[in-house]
Amino acid sequence: MADFEDHGDGTLTDHRTGLTWSRCSSGQVWQGGACTGLAAELDWESAETYARAVNQQGDLFYADWRLPNLRELASISEVNCRDPRINVEAFPATADGFYWTASRKLLEGPELAAFALSFGDEGLRVGRQAERHHVRLVRRSDGVPVARTGLLDAGKTQ
Repeated sequence: MADFEDHGDGTLTDHRTGLTWSRCSSGQVWQGGACTGLAAELDWESAETYARAVNQQGDLFYADWRLPNLRELASISEVNCRDPRINVEAFPATADGFYWTASRKLLEGPELAAFALSFGDEGLRVGRQAERHHVRLVRRSDGVPVARTGLLDAGKTQ
């Protein structure tokens, strides 16, 4: 946990990247110093909707949460850890399986897909947006708290 600053509210900041992360996956709740509940699996559009809802409701104290891009999500992967390849002290109860990223790719024809990353042996895949994967939200650590600004429009970031 040396690279992370724990905010005590279910979020932490990675000092290497300046990103603040939700410690729990979507569907889980930070309670008593742990992530409780089952990590939800969402299709890509629902993952985007989930991020907007967290921002509108102020569930994580800021209004600029979003899906991480591939590089951002890969930055919390720990090559020295195995099954899962993530710091489980920083990110307890990380679910098995893939996590959506905001990084998208055009497939054959007009269909868009998005990259998904697993912290297990599966690695990286291009997932069709109808597939269901886990979600971990991120934000830049210099965003404006909901409490100071009120709720922001879902499409705006700081």
